[in-house]
Amino acid sequence: MFGEEDELKPINRARYVPLIDWVAAGNWNDRHLEILDKYPKILCMFNVGPNGYALEVKGESMKDEYKPKDIIFVNPDLKPEIGDDVIAWCSNGSTFKRLIENDNGSFLLKALNTEWVPRYMPLDETCYLTGTVVGSISSKTNQDLSQLLLM
Repeated sequence: MFGEEDELKPINRARYVPLIDWVAAGNWNDRHLEILDKYPKILCMFNVGPNGYALEVKGESMKDEYKPKDIIFVNPDLKPEIGDDVIAWCSNGSTFKRLIENDNGSFLLKALNTEWVPRYMPLDETCYLTGTVVGSISSKTNQDLSQLLLM
């Protein structure tokens, strides 16, 4: 019967995390406490860890799974695994892609949009991972998600 042998497991408590910009995502771990009050907070129900943050999706490199204005929640302390969606800081700024492994054992960042150019980016000395996406919210009707913000 349900509950007899099952141990109750704690659930994540919802909390507010900063909704930061893509520039800040590039070096969030280094200076996030200095600029924390600069950003609005958004309600988060995912385990983003103590340094977690949210980003608004820009562009269409990750469509159809993510679309512009979706909110992604990022744990900068969680080590990504192959197949995870990640935030990376590259020579041209922060980017949001899927981490994959090439046949030769090297790592690539993959755009999910099959029409995106370039679809694959090498994860080399000019590019490093800064966070793992642990969840997202989307408004299917393109409705404003600002009601989740704490100003």
